[in-house]
Amino acid sequence: MALKIFHTADLHLGLTHSKHPSEIAGKLAEGRFETLASMIALAGEKRADLFVMGGDLFDTTRVSKKLVIRAAGLFSSFEGQVLILPGNHDYVTGEDDDLWKTFKEHAGDRVRVLDTPEVSFIEELSLALYPAPCRKRHSSEPVTGWIASAPKSKDARYHLGLAHGSFEGLSPDLAGDHFPMKKEPLLSAGLDLWLMGHIHLQFPKTPGAYDRIFYPGTPEPDGFDCRHEGTAWFLTLGEDKSIQAERISTGRYRFIREELAINSLDELREGLKKYSDPSYQQVLMDLIVTGTLPREQFDQVGPELARIADSFMSLRTLTSGLEIRLTPDEIRKEFPEGSFALRLLNLLSEKEQDHEALQIAYQTIRSLKTGGAKS
Repeated sequence: MALKIFHTADLHLGLTHSKHPSEIAGKLAEGRFETLASMIALAGEKRADLFVMGGDLFDTTRVSKKLVIRAAGLFSSFEGQVLILPGNHDYVTGEDDDLWKTFKEHAGDRVRVLDTPEVSFIEELSLALYPAPCRKRHSSEPVTGWIASAPKSKDARYHLGLAHGSFEGLSPDLAGDHFPMKKEPLLSAGLDLWLMGHIHLQFPKTPGAYDRIFYPGTPEPDGFDCRHEGTAWFLTLGEDKSIQAERISTGRYRFIREELAINSLDELREGLKKYSDPSYQQVLMDLIVTGTLPREQFDQVGPELARIADSFMSLRTLTSGLEIRLTPDEIRKEFPEGSFALRLLNLLSEKEQDHEALQIAYQTIRSLKTGGAKS
């Protein structure tokens, strides 16, 4: 019998999104619960045997008891087994661990919190589990060191490792303090499959039948450094130990940063048309507008951008790279006749190929003038 697994990680329930206005922050926080509920429902529809959370279900060890109880209750609708691994954000703190104590009290019999680094079994699935929970926020040592020497049960058909941390060549960990792991030690541990967490990008990009290490990515993006959609894996581990991997798109909200280069107001209007699509209602957008416009068109950019604000959950427009296109008349209005600045700018304006040099010279002279230097 093949083993079907819905694999996610790094949901970070309780993330406050404090950089956003309270209304938006509230929607983003609630969206994480909505995403969890939809993933659990999808796992049920696909008849998954396991729902695996590979660490950082919660954003901190100090989330409210009410939030923990709510999260625990969501898993009650899943008819298979749920495996929850503590990650480096919701790590196991020891005997005074109120977070996981509360979670266990409200999670139900089919939910296992894998908070101890020891082999355990799910007999009805013929499955041996090798969990590597985090016990602190940072460490230069991988959490998986004990697994290589752990006895492998011959009674189990499948051997499944769970770990949380950075992975060599895949994630930046310059200080080497996010439980760094390497490919070869994981593969040489003799397990059929590693279900990982910590890295917010999905890996591998093009999975093969005998890939053994899977990161699901975050199911709900959390900022503009995470501009891809939310993702998860649906994995089928066959009796021959081959793996079928299906990418799952998840998440309520997206963070997108786009650049629109324009040289006329018509180009701006044309470029803005696509944002009328209803799908952008759940997008937080950074829109960067660059280029040059005649002054009469330049002054209309603000109103044009204001018209699309309601197309997004949140819109921030960045126009510092948009400049007024200089003409001889514009130059004469600003600089006195016979001045060095006027002579230089007029000379550059006569050469079409020196448009960029003209803009740079103009901005430089303006800045000096503003600072009190004479032209």
